[in-house]
Amino acid sequence: MLHFMAGRRGSFFRPALLILAILQLISCGDEESNTLPDISFTLIQHSAYAKFIMNPAVHSGCNALTYNVFIKDSLVLSKVATDTFSIAGLKENTLYKGKIEAFCQADKIGQSTFSFTTSQNQAPGEVKIERLSFGPGHLEVRWKPAVDPESNMVTYCIYLNQQLKDSLSGQTISTITGLQPGTYYILRIVAKDQSGKYSEVFTNFRTLSYGSGTLVRSWISFQGYEREASWYVPPATGSVAMPLVMDLHGANGNAWLQIQQSDYNRLAEENDFIHVMP
Repeated sequence: MLHFMAGRRGSFFRPALLILAILQLISCGDEESNTLPDISFTLIQHSAYAKFIMNPAVHSGCNALTYNVFIKDSLVLSKVATDTFSIAGLKENTLYKGKIEAFCQADKIGQSTFSFTTSQNQAPGEVKIERLSFGPGHLEVRWKPAVDPESNMVTYCIYLNQQLKDSLSGQTISTITGLQPGTYYILRIVAKDQSGKYSEVFTNFRTLSYGSGTLVRSWISFQGYEREASWYVPPATGSVAMPLVMDLHGANGNAWLQIQQSDYNRLAEENDFIHVMP
């Protein structure tokens, strides 16, 4: 009886011991992987991408260092051989978790986990018109660049009376021709980023009824106040110096009303002087 029971107990425990041995081997393997050194890097997150700046000094003994990058369990970058790289196409205001593995040739020599939340995309900053220059049939508008918080490219759309007249990137000046003399226009400038968020500014003007010169409206900041001045310039006459005539309008007046009432643009063309209306 004792021999039979011992035999049964021995046959019962052998598989159990084998399972324990396998689990111990797996556990040892996990401990070995956990002993890999951490990877040193700087992470900069934006609204649509994350930038990694690696510190290869901790693995200076490797001449063929590469990285694999995972988001959750998905490999998104493989065998990256540069010290600076980015993950693009991310959603704004979203939590991402993952890991980076470092390899020296085929040997994994380090790994680290990361977690970050992309920022909320912001619209480009304020658009400020600096100058309008117009005559009977044309307009030239200049503005200060709108700064995008994410440093993305900004596209400017120029509208006159709700009609798109120009669209451009990397420039802050637009010339529009084919306007009607003596006509009132509403100018709208829209600064739009790559995600479609935008800021805008409005102003209005009336093209000149006659003449071949140019009326200029300019906005400047002085001692914390926004100042506006206008002046009429006769057709170019080379480098000949011209007299300057100051025309001061009354309260609630503006350059357009003053130039219509005084008729100084016609006099400026006939007598070659610059007509200023501060």
